[in-house]
Amino acid sequence: MEHFKHSEEEVKEEDVVDESYTPKYTIPTDLPSTLVELHLTSTRISNIEHLEHLTRLKKLVLRQNTITALDGLSSLTTLEYLDVYDNKLTTLEPLEKMSKLAWVSSNLTFQPECVTFLPFRYLDMSFNNLKDHLSPISYLTSLSELYLIHNHIHTKGVEAVDWKALARLSILELGDNKIRQISALSSLHSTLTSLWLGKNKIEKVEGISHLQGLQRLSIQNNRLTSFAGVEGLTNLEELYLSHNGAKAADGVESLTALTTLDLSHNFIASLLPLSTLKNLDEVWASFNPFESTDVLQPLKHLPKVWVLTCCSGQLSHVYSVDCPVFGRKPFANRSRQRQAWLPSVCSIVAARFILHRRRSSHRWRTRHGPKRRPIAAAMTRPAHL
Repeated sequence: MEHFKHSEEEVKEEDVVDESYTPKYTIPTDLPSTLVELHLTSTRISNIEHLEHLTRLKKLVLRQNTITALDGLSSLTTLEYLDVYDNKLTTLEPLEKMSKLAWVSSNLTFQPECVTFLPFRYLDMSFNNLKDHLSPISYLTSLSELYLIHNHIHTKGVEAVDWKALARLSILELGDNKIRQISALSSLHSTLTSLWLGKNKIEKVEGISHLQGLQRLSIQNNRLTSFAGVEGLTNLEELYLSHNGAKAADGVESLTALTTLDLSHNFIASLLPLSTLKNLDEVWASFNPFESTDVLQPLKHLPKVWVLTCCSGQLSHVYSVDCPVFGRKPFANRSRQRQAWLPSVCSIVAARFILHRRRSSHRWRTRHGPKRRPIAAAMTRPAHL
C-alpha cells in the first residue's frame, strides 16, 4: 500500500487501517487511538463520527459514501489529508464553525484573515453537491492541493474564496462546474503549478497572467473564442485548449517552454504561431478545418523529441484526426506523404470516423468499413484528462 508522505514521521503498518469496500454504515468505534491513516472507501457511511480519540490521525479517506456534512472533524487537529470524493456534501459550514470554535477556546478575538485551523495539505471534495458557499476554504491556509471537480460551483463561489490566504497552494482543480468568469483567481499566489478549469462556461482567459510558476493549464471544453490571456504564462509546459470556439492559435507563440499543446476541436485554420515553440513534442490538432497539408509546415523546423521511445530526435507525434485534408485519397500513403512535406514528424495519427448508433450503444468505425481496426477515439485528447 502506498501511503501519504507525512511530514517528519514514518508510517508504521499498525498505524494504518483500511476497511474499504466492506459495508459498515457507521465508522467503527474500536479503532486504535494511535491510528495515523484510516481508509473507509465505499462503506455506506453517512456520518463522520467516533473519531474523537484519534488525536494522531493525519490521513482520512472516505470516498464513495453518502456523507452530507463534515461534522465530526473538530477533534482531528492533526489531519493533513482529507478525501471525501463522491459523497453528498452540500455545505462547508462545519469548517468555518470549527475555526471559530478554535479561536474562542483560546480566548482570542476571531480574525478570519489569520486563522490557521486544521493543517490540511490535501483536500478532495470532487463529485459532491457543493454550491457557492466556499469561503470556509479560506481558513485552510496550509493547503497545497485542492480538488473541487464536478460540483455546482458558479462564479460567485470562486469569488467567495480568499485565494490570497492559500499561499502554499500548488494544484487547483475546478473542472466540470458552472464557472463563467475566473477574474477572482487574480489573488492566487505564483506558487501554483497546475490549474484545471475544463468543462465550465468560461468565455475569457483573465486574472491568471501573474501565475509565473504555472506549468500545466487546462481550459478545455469552455466557451473561449480567443486564447488571449495565456501569452504571459511563459513557464507553461502543458496547455490544453481543446473543445472551444477559437479561430486562431494566437497567444501561444510566446510560450516557448511548451512540450504538449492540445488545440483539437476548435476552428483553427493555421498553426503558424507554433513555429516558435522549439520544445514541443506533442501537438493535438484533431477536428480543425485544415484545408491542405501546408497548415503543418510551421512545424517543419521544430527540434524533435521522441515521446514514446524516449530517444533524442525531432517532433515526433502530430495527432490530426478528422481533419478534411487527412481524409482524402491522396493522403492514403501516409508514410510517403509524411516524408515529402514534413520530414521532421515521425508519427501521424490521421483517420476519419463516423459515429454509428446500433441499439443502445455507440460504435466508432472508419469510413472504409468494419474490417479496418479504428484508432481509439480517446486518442484525440490526453488520457489523463
